[in-house]
Amino acid sequence: MFFTGGYHFALGYRYKKFRLRASIINGGTYNAEKAGINNSSTDFKRYYTTSPGVFFGYNVW
Repeated sequence: MFFTGGYHFALGYRYKKFRLRASIINGGTYNAEKAGINNSSTDFKRYYTTSPGVFFGYNVW
């Protein structure tokens, strides 16, 4: 993603074994298509666009 002009920005907080993270991801000009070996449509292209996300986790160990 970084080689195609994209970025990933994240801000996180950890309290004991709990984690909270908010992030924004942009894939740049990466073409995510060619799904499968029999993909015959060369005109169709799917790019990863800017997407936000919120993640909550618990560290078991």
